[in-house]
Amino acid sequence: MSQPPEDHSSQISASDSPEPEVVRAHLESILKSSAFIRSERMIRFLRFSVEECLQERADQINEYRIAVEVYDRPSSFDPHIDATIRVEAGRLRSKLREYYETEGKESAIRIDLPKGSYIPVFKRVTVPAKTIAIREHGLKTIAVLPFADMSPQRDQEYLSDGIAEEIMFQLSRVEGVRVAAQTSVFAFKGAYQDIRDIGKKLGVEAVLEGSVRKYQNTLRIRAQLIDVSSGLHIWSDVYESELEDVFKIQGEISRSVVLALMKGFLQTTGDHQLSPSTASMPAYDAYLKGRFHWNRQSEDGLKMALSEFNRAIASDPGFARAYVGLSDCYRLLEFWGDLSPQEAYPKAKSAALTALNLDSSLAEARASLAALKAIYEWDWAASEEEFLHVLRIIPNYPIGHQA
Repeated sequence: MSQPPEDHSSQISASDSPEPEVVRAHLESILKSSAFIRSERMIRFLRFSVEECLQERADQINEYRIAVEVYDRPSSFDPHIDATIRVEAGRLRSKLREYYETEGKESAIRIDLPKGSYIPVFKRVTVPAKTIAIREHGLKTIAVLPFADMSPQRDQEYLSDGIAEEIMFQLSRVEGVRVAAQTSVFAFKGAYQDIRDIGKKLGVEAVLEGSVRKYQNTLRIRAQLIDVSSGLHIWSDVYESELEDVFKIQGEISRSVVLALMKGFLQTTGDHQLSPSTASMPAYDAYLKGRFHWNRQSEDGLKMALSEFNRAIASDPGFARAYVGLSDCYRLLEFWGDLSPQEAYPKAKSAALTALNLDSSLAEARASLAALKAIYEWDWAASEEEFLHVLRIIPNYPIGHQA
């Protein structure tokens, strides 16, 4: 059997390349375009090449494999005497050029197939200054998508979700910013869709997305703010530090997003950064795991969350938000029938009051108490007053709305 000719392929710079989930979402937009929609082979060709590259198998992409696996050629295919794939690669480059000259002309991502190579190259497009300033009055609505876990073992999903949730809360505390509710946003978790489509479905003007990569004790967070109307980048940055600095990074991202998002539209007062209310990384790590399991909204998830919140409190007895987590768990465990009202209510109320005693400004604790007033005390007027107070402070607090 003849061996395929050697590929002289371009190298892809990982530091400049978009994240895999971003590339996949962009790929789906390309394949649904008028340039590709009726070209089944071109779709298979491009999808195969892109996916192999994203799966870190770029060195295995060659003319022979494409012929056999995409174009159904027999194993006896000899690329030295059959130019089919070279011709098809030329057609694919033409179609990509057509797409970027028409429907994809405003895309912030590019997928190129360099001449003489079958390995696609993924790159970002620098946004001209005039594009960044497309709305002089500033953008006022934003969705923070769940950050992607890019860690080697893919075992940091709770941290990725938690960082996105923390940034969401920080932004929701800035006067004039409307943040899409967590429950709505997390419905798009893992969905490879065009950012413009997601933004339109959520009814926002801008979307913040990113990724988290944890290796040993080093944390690398990439965040980018995208204008929904154009799909172009407004701002992006990469943060790399020790894991203990995650609080600082969240604050830096939030402040950078506000500056890029508003462009002078908002008159902010003071520092709107949300304090994690603990300086203990083990406590904060346990808290994020607790909220991750709590968001599963299942009996098993709540029990695991309860354990993590207790672990957070053991690491830092003054961690107010961990007590809010305890209160929310006890309340919902009673709802699921795992605890009796007589057992759940005192524990839930005690935890919420402890949180409020530790931090009297903690709106989340007042939301927990408001739920308890309604469910167990039947004091609906007082409950409504508390909820309205909480939602004036945090308009898109998802647990408050749910309760």
